[in-house]
Amino acid sequence: EGSYTLIWKTPTSWRDELNFADFSQVRVVAGDTLYLARSQPSLSLDLIELRRLMDPALLLRGTPETEVRVLSPRGKDPDRWIAFTTKGNTWRKIDLDSAFPVPKRIIAEPIHYEFQFAKYAVFEGHRFPTDLTRIDRDKVSLRVEVKELLAETPDESALLPLKEALALPWCPDLRSAVFKGFEGSPPPMSPQVEKRRIVIYGIVGVDGRWHNVEVVSFTGDETSAKRSALALTAAERLDPATCGGKPVPEEQVVILGP
Repeated sequence: EGSYTLIWKTPTSWRDELNFADFSQVRVVAGDTLYLARSQPSLSLDLIELRRLMDPALLLRGTPETEVRVLSPRGKDPDRWIAFTTKGNTWRKIDLDSAFPVPKRIIAEPIHYEFQFAKYAVFEGHRFPTDLTRIDRDKVSLRVEVKELLAETPDESALLPLKEALALPWCPDLRSAVFKGFEGSPPPMSPQVEKRRIVIYGIVGVDGRWHNVEVVSFTGDETSAKRSALALTAAERLDPATCGGKPVPEEQVVILGP
């Protein structure tokens, strides 16, 4: 269990804090800079999934090839469904509430998990889910319950830039880095590694290359996992993230394997 607190003034002035027994994180956005301080340099897989649950936009970032289409109604189901498809393969479906344009579920395919958003509350003219759940193969793996939504004047000192923190460029309409290919041939993977899950964390720089790469989760042999992760990221080339059309560095997470 843990706690999350968000102080929001504007899209370019806010602060959030995440606290668990073995992890803490503070983020402050001041203008065009995100200041980030963590108790450890990278994120675990559970924390990565928690961040995705609490920021559904991260689940829906596609590529220039992604197509979005409205699906036909399902029998007596009054909800509206939207599918995200890339090269003919559907990888996300959104179940929108029939009365309001808010998501009830985001379903990931073909890996059989979904994010559920329920008990919406009206706050400052907007609707916010107060019950957020991730379901993995019919089992609850993560759940967030919002305790309070309060309208009050924030303490301006809480919104000041953090000292001794990682500083990253920030903009509300950040466009994430997109994989574009390998430099040379893709690195070979042993059959043992291909059958295992490896989670890689790093920063994609403005040069389109990975930096500060870490293996944050793996199954099987640690040496093989790290060797495969480093070989893959060293060969990958990406179009870097952009803010207002300008390339910027960005934290990224890649999950390899089943």
